Amino acid sequence: MLFLHLPGMFCVSQGLTQPSGLCHSGHYCTGGAVSPTPIQHKVEGPGFSGNDICPPGFFCPMGTGFPLPCPPGFYSSARGLNSKDQCQPCPLGHYCGQPGLSQVLEASLCHAGYICLGGSTVPSPTDGTHGYRCPPGFYCPPGAHHELPCKPGTFSPLSGADTCLSCPQGTYCPKAATVEPITCPKGHYCPAGTPSAHPCPEGTLNPQESAVSPRACQLCPAGSYCPGEGDTWPEGPCSAGYYCKGGAASPTPQGDISSPLNGPCPRGHYCPQGSVFPVPCPLGTTRNLMGGTSKGSCRPCPAGYFCPSLDLGSANGSCTVDFDCSLDTSASTSTPVPCPQGHFCQPGAAWPVLCHRGHYQSSLGSDTCLSCPPGSYCPYPGTQTPRPCPAHAYCQAGTWSPSLCPPGTFTPQDVSGLQEDTDCSICPPGHYCRRGQVWGRCPAGYFCSAGTSEITLDPRKPQASCTQKQLCAEQCPPGFYCPEGSGEPIPCPPHTLAATAGAQKKEDCGPCPPGQWCKAETQARKPCPAGHYCPGMSESHPGAPQACPEHTYLATEGGQSPAECLPCPTGYHCPWPGLSSFEDHPCPPGHWCPGAQGAFLCPPGTFRSEPGASSPQDCELCPSGYYCPDTQVTGRANVFAIPCQPGSECPAGAVDMVPCRAGSYCGPRTGVPPLCPGGFACPEGSSTYTGPGQRCMFPHYCPQGSTHPLGCPGGSEAQNQSGLRVSAETSCRLCTAGTYRSPALDTLTCQPCPPGFICPQGSESYDNQPCPVGHYCPEGTSKPRPCPAGTFGGSSQAAGAEDCQPCPPGTFSARPGQAACLPCGSVAFSPQGASTCTCRGLNRIFQKSDGSCLCQAGHVSYDHRGLETDQESNSHSDEDCQPQVAQHCPPGDVRLAATRECVSPQQYDCSAFCGPGGGKLSTALESVSAWDTSLQKNSVTLGVWPTLPGSPCPGTLARS
Repeated sequence: MLFLHLPGMFCVSQGLTQPSGLCHSGHYCTGGAVSPTPIQHKVEGPGFSGNDICPPGFFCPMGTGFPLPCPPGFYSSARGLNSKDQCQPCPLGHYCGQPGLSQVLEASLCHAGYICLGGSTVPSPTDGTHGYRCPPGFYCPPGAHHELPCKPGTFSPLSGADTCLSCPQGTYCPKAATVEPITCPKGHYCPAGTPSAHPCPEGTLNPQESAVSPRACQLCPAGSYCPGEGDTWPEGPCSAGYYCKGGAASPTPQGDISSPLNGPCPRGHYCPQGSVFPVPCPLGTTRNLMGGTSKGSCRPCPAGYFCPSLDLGSANGSCTVDFDCSLDTSASTSTPVPCPQGHFCQPGAAWPVLCHRGHYQSSLGSDTCLSCPPGSYCPYPGTQTPRPCPAHAYCQAGTWSPSLCPPGTFTPQDVSGLQEDTDCSICPPGHYCRRGQVWGRCPAGYFCSAGTSEITLDPRKPQASCTQKQLCAEQCPPGFYCPEGSGEPIPCPPHTLAATAGAQKKEDCGPCPPGQWCKAETQARKPCPAGHYCPGMSESHPGAPQACPEHTYLATEGGQSPAECLPCPTGYHCPWPGLSSFEDHPCPPGHWCPGAQGAFLCPPGTFRSEPGASSPQDCELCPSGYYCPDTQVTGRANVFAIPCQPGSECPAGAVDMVPCRAGSYCGPRTGVPPLCPGGFACPEGSSTYTGPGQRCMFPHYCPQGSTHPLGCPGGSEAQNQSGLRVSAETSCRLCTAGTYRSPALDTLTCQPCPPGFICPQGSESYDNQPCPVGHYCPEGTSKPRPCPAGTFGGSSQAAGAEDCQPCPPGTFSARPGQAACLPCGSVAFSPQGASTCTCRGLNRIFQKSDGSCLCQAGHVSYDHRGLETDQESNSHSDEDCQPQVAQHCPPGDVRLAATRECVSPQQYDCSAFCGPGGGKLSTALESVSAWDTSLQKNSVTLGVWPTLPGSPCPGTLARS
């Protein structure tokens, strides 16, 4: 009888009485097997499924009739497993709840809040071996194979969390994996989600815990100070000499923008220790310095001043009050008030005293009054400035009411300030004067000599009848005539009859002929004088010589008409009528004269120091370093050029001074200014480069021609050194690697590069230099640090090594600094964080370059027919590689590692490695010695295996 159903057994031939043996491990024999390692052997028969290699998801020990499934918690994607131990544990983050799983995709993700360590059969393991519940302080998303710590600012109080909670306000979570938030300490405030408590700024405090916002930071109490940040109580009272209204950060606040409510004790006040407000100095005292510490700091008010109010400061002020300020307490200033004008103040006076009449005081701070000076009068008490003595009067010293001028004297209406009666002017001829004024004109037929004060119209009364010190008018004598206002008798013209006494007109005077001059007092004819013409006496011409007009002259006598007057030549000007010569009237300096006209001022920007210019071209151009203003504006001729003042520049032909250009300096008489030397700054209008504040000081520098100090450019910081700071090269240095400095930042020194960025030497900014993918950059980084092998960095701006993620299972990262991990492929596997993969087949080496698995040296792979396969076709197989058996080499031969052939060292052709020159195979050096055409010896390593009896000869050819 034929038996086919022998599970787990095989029969190699027909007619056997018993099976040949057990089916080999890694295969199963359902029945009818003819080989211990059947491959896809189908057998027809009821209930038989055939014989084959053990399928994925199962394992087959020796003598297996039916494949056994990998138990729950395991899987197998490879064929030919021979024991349960070869089933792979369910991967991390997954669970395998059913037996016989053949691939990872059939495994499900573990539940959120749990960790699956591998080999888990349930989605929420708690046994600690295959998994556990996510611990407090961590969170675990679905498929987690390790817990993730809660980031700073978050926490997780319970186990099994899949997300972290934001740290509540009033607390902070300072580190990763926080389980319980920490209460916000005193002196700080903590908004929601903060990783660290925020200290209250200096000048504030917070005595309570659990503050949630900056509003909890209160101003430091008045009279106290709170230095530094995070204060819970005032440090102590403010120092004497300072006041603190609130928010003081120092016991000696300076009253700047950061501390507007506090500052040094102002002038006129004192501030004991812990003062909230400055205390004003008492009445009658003053303090001219800041920082008073006690009432004793106030000093008595000085003599010559009065102190009408509290809090008076320095006495070095000017009186800003009116005449009545001594009675107006609201007009008091913050300093002792100088005694006002028109007053005097004895030492210790509280109020000023008015000067008496006839006295004055024009100065401030005086303790006496002055007698009114001669020529002035002081009419009322409290006179500040003496009034000029008015017209028609005189004022002696100490006068408070002016005295009228004596009879026969006067003063013009515009003349004032006379001191004595002798200063009054004698009454002019032709007039009479009373009460210091010209009272009237002398009547016709009479003449009034100088000093006349009375009129006597009766000719029978002699002048002697006038009172003492008075002079009366006299009647006009015969031969003369006296019209109204005559100061002396006027002789009648020639050729006239003598008039009787008291004549009033000249109608009796006869005409004089043309070209002649008839002088009344001599009755003789004379030629018309030079510079004049005499047309003869007529109704239109009085007969007297007529002066040649302005801008003309006449050198000869006897002129009869104005046509004989000659125009003034060029270079001269005839400034008034009646000139007989022009030589004495050259064109004055600062002018030019075209002739027959007046003198014209030299144009702006020119001058003329010598007389006689005839045209504008004769005026000299104003030299460099001087200026010649516009004469139309000044109204003065430019006779000399005006030196340019320091701080101004005047090029040649300048009309006015121009402020010295920025970047240069101008001393006296500068035309073209020199550039400001290096190391100094010259703003517009500089008269020197060595003035106060002009030297360039740290941290600035000033190249030649600087208008203002320059700050160091971005990417550098100032270096403090001796000598002039003339350039960025000598005054600045590049920021060191790992630091940066931007000109927009209010900082003098280079700052550390923030985490997540790189800053090479000389960096101005870090924004455009993020840490590249695959790397991390802690604070102060100049070069990115690569994530180590087995990890990857998937995003830029990573700050620490913790940002590098381990490669997931089934992937690897062979080199540092990778942005992603490479897959192991179907013939290899890897745990989490692997830098390489492990081939599924035994005796295989994983190739990182292409993910293939090659047989190790000395091993080969066989196909199902038992034939050796080549490496290329077998590189992606998960079959085990078997040891390769090689034949023994004859004595004296060696085996080449590349071909595994046995060769004789003496007969081996080395030209393939050494070239046409040939070479020699050395068994001692395991290399080929080659000779080139220059007879220089070289060597090539062939990798020669020694031929020992019974030993295989693996190896490959290596050339160097």
